[in-house]
Amino acid sequence: MIRALLLAVVLGLAAGAAESPDPIREHLRGLEAPWYDAAKDDWRRIEIPQPPTPEQSSRETGGLGMSLFGWVVLVLVVTAVALLVVDLLRQLRPRAGGSEVETKGRPAPRPIDLSTLPFQVDESSDPAHEAEAAFAAGDWTRAVIWTYVLQLLRLDQAGVIHLGPGATDRGCLRQARAAAAEGRPVGLADHLERTVGIFERAYFGHQPATRAEAEEIRAGLAEIGVLLAGEDRRR
Repeated sequence: MIRALLLAVVLGLAAGAAESPDPIREHLRGLEAPWYDAAKDDWRRIEIPQPPTPEQSSRETGGLGMSLFGWVVLVLVVTAVALLVVDLLRQLRPRAGGSEVETKGRPAPRPIDLSTLPFQVDESSDPAHEAEAAFAAGDWTRAVIWTYVLQLLRLDQAGVIHLGPGATDRGCLRQARAAAAEGRPVGLADHLERTVGIFERAYFGHQPATRAEAEEIRAGLAEIGVLLAGEDRRR
């Protein structure tokens, strides 16, 4: 009799437990978590993907084993190097083509013809060489003459004056003044005027030139070059 009562009690508890819902399982079913199988009321195995091997990465990136970031860095480096090369070539170009820049906007220089000078010199001579040799030897009168020749040739090539048959020193000076009135640098005529005065005393007046006078004319030649170069840059 007692056994029958105990059996009835156990069966009643089991039936009540089966009928009452389990809140934990109900919560798991509501989550729809990938790691819980609601149908089987069991844990679900989750496969974790393995990272690609170096061989796979190499095949995906074309065999070079470089990521997208690596390609971006490579492109930036190549671009920077190319820009540096272009900038270097741009800086070197004026030096290599200096003669083109120097004559831009002016008539093309004519070949040197010493026979067109207002006075006679050895037409087979190199004026620049003769001037340097005179300065080295301390022959100030000859230095004045040949440096004056260089001034005249420089101004003739720049179109400030025109050397030719019948040219005179004062005539060249008038041409330089006329060019200044038309907009050429006034300093060109000023330097030429000082040079003509020193030259005429030494060449026609037979008064030996001094070192200071020779240096003044050489400085005037350099300044003429600066004025003409500045004129080219403004054009």
